[in-house]
Amino acid sequence: MVRSLTLCVVLVMTISVWADDEAAALPDWVRERPVEADVLYGMGQAPVGLGAAASHFARNLAFGDIASQINVHVSQDTELMSSAHSVVESGVDEHGAEIDREFDSQEEAFLTTMRTRTVIPFLPGAEVAAQEQVEDQVYVLVRMPRERFRSATLERIAVIDRVLAQAAAADPSTLTGVRILRQGYARAIERQTLAALAPGVDLVIPEPAIDPATIIARCGLLIEPQVYRIAGAERFPQLAESVRAAADMLGITIAEGNAPARFQFTVHARERVREQGQWHRAAVTATITVTHLPSGQSLGQIRQRSDQASTQGKDESLARAYDAMDQPIIDELEQRLFALIAGADVAE
Repeated sequence: MVRSLTLCVVLVMTISVWADDEAAALPDWVRERPVEADVLYGMGQAPVGLGAAASHFARNLAFGDIASQINVHVSQDTELMSSAHSVVESGVDEHGAEIDREFDSQEEAFLTTMRTRTVIPFLPGAEVAAQEQVEDQVYVLVRMPRERFRSATLERIAVIDRVLAQAAAADPSTLTGVRILRQGYARAIERQTLAALAPGVDLVIPEPAIDPATIIARCGLLIEPQVYRIAGAERFPQLAESVRAAADMLGITIAEGNAPARFQFTVHARERVREQGQWHRAAVTATITVTHLPSGQSLGQIRQRSDQASTQGKDESLARAYDAMDQPIIDELEQRLFALIAGADVAE
């Protein structure tokens, strides 16, 4: 009994000493936020298990910490702008490349918590004042003088408004237009956020020539990672190959296996073959339906029809019909896909 009691006391003392040592290792600015006249400080932390992204997460949380001090309602407007959030939600980066998401329970819990925090990847005039790793956490301290924020915000607004003007005139059916619209979307969200923060630092920003909400609406689903799955590929491999060729031209990603995707191409065809003496005449009508997977919304269809004949049998006539549709399918996807995603397609 005495031995057991002694062991318990030793364990309690060991744990207490370990906790005291860990607290002592924390920088002063983690334990207590710095106070300075007309300067705002923000602090963020993230698990080191997130790798190179840990400091990125921590910095954005620190920016969000400052934003919340200025305006507690800013989080819902800024969450959409966080590249960290898009990585967490989709598992792909902004170019559609799959990202390693093998996080342990601690990192997964942190990422889940991130969805309820104020996280922004920008804050004019703010700078990282300190960064330190303690045990399994990365801590970042951001410093933002109010006057620097006011002047930097006015400069930033001028840049943003130029981007919004370009986005308003962009053609969503072209690759260049898509890039401009996506940039415009990011800047529109940024402008809305800065407008929400401005009153908190006694700043009046000019009214925009182009309403940011207009640009956001123009983008439709183009803001999402352009990662697609092909359904029906096993049954209609020729159509699937046409879609893959178009995807290569457009610079979008086709997800393989169980890889995450945001959109889906569903390929289907109706085939009809008639015998006319020595000839087999094949008529094929192909449809490619584009669907937004999270919502289940059908965004539109692309249709092509081909008639081809052959004296070498039914299979040859069908192969010729599919071959004849290959380039027209690629061309139409190139011309219409992004407009479909943006909700701006007017083709019948």
